[in-house]
Amino acid sequence: MRILHFMPSLDPAGGGPVRTVLDLCLALSERGHECTVMTTDMTGAPGWDKPGQPRLAFLGGPSVRVRPFSGAQRAKARELIASHDVVHVPGVWEMSNAQIGNDARRLGKPYVVSLHGMLDDWCMQQGLLKKRVFMSMFTRACLEKAGAVHCNGAGGAGPVEEVVPAR
Repeated sequence: MRILHFMPSLDPAGGGPVRTVLDLCLALSERGHECTVMTTDMTGAPGWDKPGQPRLAFLGGPSVRVRPFSGAQRAKARELIASHDVVHVPGVWEMSNAQIGNDARRLGKPYVVSLHGMLDDWCMQQGLLKKRVFMSMFTRACLEKAGAVHCNGAGGAGPVEEVVPAR
């Protein structure tokens, strides 16, 4: 299977989702899947250069951590989406995540959204009004149209991980 993972930045200072995506790509590649990590910021990128390891696809231009894709970045992203079987979107609070989900859907490619605790109570209280507006405009549709939503986090009974198929 050809799997495209989107990560706005590979900078390890970005926290757990960066490490999770890179580790997931290595594990999937070891099992014979072709993995590509698509990004707009190569800071901290791993030195993958051996056959069978994931590949990195740099979209160029400015980082999309705080802005949507430029036209050129989005065109490159669409080409990559079209050449893969499934797309992994690890997040919900950046415009670029919603753009990737929309483009995958329009190109007939299933996509999986990983939440990484982004919808837990504490996280939702941070910038509540802004998140409510963004949720109603972009995030809700991205989640509802996903092929699956990957939920992971720690609850009172310990770590929890679940993949919820789309309705």
